[in-house]
Amino acid sequence: MYVCKEMPYYVICESKYGTGYKRISKLLKVPASIVGAIIRKWKEHNFSINQPRPSAHRKISHRGVKKISRYNCVKENNGLYAHS
Repeated sequence: MYVCKEMPYYVICESKYGTGYKRISKLLKVPASIVGAIIRKWKEHNFSINQPRPSAHRKISHRGVKKISRYNCVKENNGLYAHS
């Protein structure tokens, strides 16, 4: 079910006036479960749009990065380590 961007605004406004889930769902012609989800999200976070995560976690450890860079260095030098 596609929900337009204005839908949460209408749902929250109707909810603040004291209208119930089922009545809002009939008024806007959307399932009551969607209305309930929007209202629950509003009550918990005070916004009803999706927010991005604060930051993405690294998918590889620092140790793994070192191993990969070491492997690539060895591969470039035809299997020989560079002498210092």
